[in-house]
Amino acid sequence: MQDKLAEDDEEIAALERKLGIKSKKDLPQAFKDDGLDELLAGIDELVGTGDDDLSDRKKRKAEESDWLEQKRKKARQNREQELEGESEDDEEDFDDEDIGDSFDESVESGLSMGSDEFSDDDEGNGSGSDDEKNTDGEMDEEEEDDFGGFDSDASEDEPQPEKKVRENPYVAPNVSGSASPAKYIPPSLRKPAASDSEHLVRLRRQTQGLVNRLTEANLISILGDVEKLYRDNARQHVTSILVDLLLTSICEPTALPDTLIILPAGFIAAVYKIIGTDFGAQVIQRIVELFEEQYANAIKTGNHGPAAAASDSSKETSNLITLLSELYNFQVVGSNLMFDYIRMFLGTLSELNAELLLKMIRASGPQLRQDDPSSLKDIVNMLRPAVEKVGEANMSVRTKFMIETINDLKNNKMKTGAAASAVVSEHTIRMKKTLGTLNTRSLKGTEPLRIGLKDIQESDKKGKWWLVGASWAGNEPADDERSSKLVGPPKDALPDDIARDAGISDLGQLAREQRMNTDIRRAIFITIMSASDFQDAYMKLNKLRLKKVQELEIPKVLIHCSSAEASYNPFYTLIAKKLCGDRKLKMAFQFSLWDLFKNMGEGDEEEDVLDEDDEDALSTRHIVNLAKMFGSLIADGGLTITVLKNLNLTYLQPKTKTFVEVLFITMFLQSQRQAGSKRDETTIVNLMLRVKDAPAMTAGLQYFIKKVIRKTDIAGDKAEKATIKWACKIATETLQALATADAV
Repeated sequence: MQDKLAEDDEEIAALERKLGIKSKKDLPQAFKDDGLDELLAGIDELVGTGDDDLSDRKKRKAEESDWLEQKRKKARQNREQELEGESEDDEEDFDDEDIGDSFDESVESGLSMGSDEFSDDDEGNGSGSDDEKNTDGEMDEEEEDDFGGFDSDASEDEPQPEKKVRENPYVAPNVSGSASPAKYIPPSLRKPAASDSEHLVRLRRQTQGLVNRLTEANLISILGDVEKLYRDNARQHVTSILVDLLLTSICEPTALPDTLIILPAGFIAAVYKIIGTDFGAQVIQRIVELFEEQYANAIKTGNHGPAAAASDSSKETSNLITLLSELYNFQVVGSNLMFDYIRMFLGTLSELNAELLLKMIRASGPQLRQDDPSSLKDIVNMLRPAVEKVGEANMSVRTKFMIETINDLKNNKMKTGAAASAVVSEHTIRMKKTLGTLNTRSLKGTEPLRIGLKDIQESDKKGKWWLVGASWAGNEPADDERSSKLVGPPKDALPDDIARDAGISDLGQLAREQRMNTDIRRAIFITIMSASDFQDAYMKLNKLRLKKVQELEIPKVLIHCSSAEASYNPFYTLIAKKLCGDRKLKMAFQFSLWDLFKNMGEGDEEEDVLDEDDEDALSTRHIVNLAKMFGSLIADGGLTITVLKNLNLTYLQPKTKTFVEVLFITMFLQSQRQAGSKRDETTIVNLMLRVKDAPAMTAGLQYFIKKVIRKTDIAGDKAEKATIKWACKIATETLQALATADAV
């Protein structure tokens, strides 16, 4: 064993010579540069210690004890000097001995922690006393930092400790230490952190790159990149930066051709459809604010009287009004904002106003005439007093041409044969087709924003009703003025049905009172209410040229109108029967009926059940009208009895039970009216045979017909009751035959 150990020592010595290690303490610099000095770290603790190490350890122990004693002595002296100038109460609170003891305990605890670390290492080597287990080298840098605060030089400038004050648990702690707390600054007014600024700069650079690469061909792909930015960043940051970049490219001091404005307008419309109202509302608001600023500057910089020429400062306003017109063409903003600007420009027929009016009429005139012809008629009526105010002799050629264009628009004689107009029209049609490809996706912005000019100008006072979560102070003066113009009794005195409301001449006002809260629903409502008969209504509805998604609003409006009548009106049922010829509308009526069942309490979840005080809760009059409507549709073949397949007919809520009972009575009586005095058994059998498509309904229908319909007391006179009992017998036999056939 000794020989082998000697061979190992010789091998180690040979390797040390090759590495150039002369001493374990002083390693060569190349050895340290390569990081090999860490290999020998702590080797002295693992290998046995000699007498030299033991003497060094004892010497360091004595030095540490002397140093600690000096620090304690200086701390006591400084504390005694501080206590001399304090009151007796302070002397009681801060005792000399307590401070010394606490100081000793804290220092000793720190040393004990270090000594424990060394003792663990030494125990593994089997070394002796505790005094020999503290340390085996110089003090680490970390330990020197821990005791660096006890420097003799720094002891004189050491701040005096503050007097301990009992903390009040009912008062927020004052972290800053000042007497008065700092004023609260909302997050929107705080200065952004350095990291946020860098993030915004990087986000602006990315968005700028997307806007620079925008073309009509890659619009959809750029839209996908913008969606990714919205997913990875804060929505408001992306919206603000994107709006700034787009409007900066439009608000130029040079007149941009309409073809260059169509592209950013189409991109804004695409982002509005995908992102939602928050983006579109911010774009419209910024356009209005920029236009007001540039419009005021254009008036100040030049003489814009009746015969004055438009200056170069008006080019920004021309570009912005063209952008707004294109956004109206792409269904981002409603017609009321456009007509507000037309009325404002007609207030003074200056050269600048004539140019802006001409831009609006040529860009979106046909669409304005189609959406709101009554407002266009009012605009034409405003032309005469405006011309009389200025005088025909003082009007420029541009102003006269603008007036002729408005009159041609009113008479539907717009001239679109010019080459420039043809090119613009072609670009607009292509952009609409591109935007139409987005309809296959789940869109968040499907309707134009009905924001008026006054709404945006007074947004600081009344709020922004067009944004979700924003406050709104109401529009009381406008409501009072509008209600004072109504003909007949006040709104509160009218009953809740359309029959009494028919005396109101303004169908638009009536649509708003019936909660038609979108442009599509208002158009459908006015079309139905203004028709002479159900065929005229059906033809007018077809002429609306609604999109596939918009057509689904027709059943909802018909159901609302039918339920709001004082008594059942077959007018709406006849229209619904004509519409059920389209399979999509037929399914829309079925889905609307299922929504009614949820409102009656047939939802599987508690949240589907409405309270009795809810304004959407159905009254008995509503239930009876709708039951007669759907019963007539089933009897006439517009719908089938399978629309009841989602109901458990053996257990129904009270409202649903009344609805189904009236539906069956109406269905049986309606099927026998064509037979006259005779009874037509075939019609009843044909109605029940439709249950083949839903065989699970057979048992429920048999139970409901036997227990409810056969014993009903709301059928009417004796003849009708007899007809109902006879129809129930035929229906039960038919259902029994179907059940037997299924069993076989």
